[in-house]
Amino acid sequence: MEEYRKNGGANAPIGTLLDGIFADAKNLLVHELKLGKLEFRLEVQKLQAAAVILGTGAVLLAIGLALIALMAAQLIATHTQIPLWSCYGIVGGSLIFIGALVIFSRAHMKD
Repeated sequence: MEEYRKNGGANAPIGTLLDGIFADAKNLLVHELKLGKLEFRLEVQKLQAAAVILGTGAVLLAIGLALIALMAAQLIATHTQIPLWSCYGIVGGSLIFIGALVIFSRAHMKD
């Protein structure tokens, strides 16, 4: 087959030409699959990095919200005659109410 490639495939038998075409097509397919696999790995790595950043942000946000809720309960108890346990109930109930509103408004938006 090499001798036919040197002269551009002139006078090569059809079988030899078809063998060359199929070999080239197989080679191209193998390389395309390798490229697709590498692109997929790259996208997975990008997703992993984004998930780590998002998770870190969510944990920090939750800690901050917990501290703000504790502060709000202590603030209410300091400036009113309401018992501390009731202040925690007020703040906790308020957070539950706001969370329920957010969930139900989002559920309503999907319909």
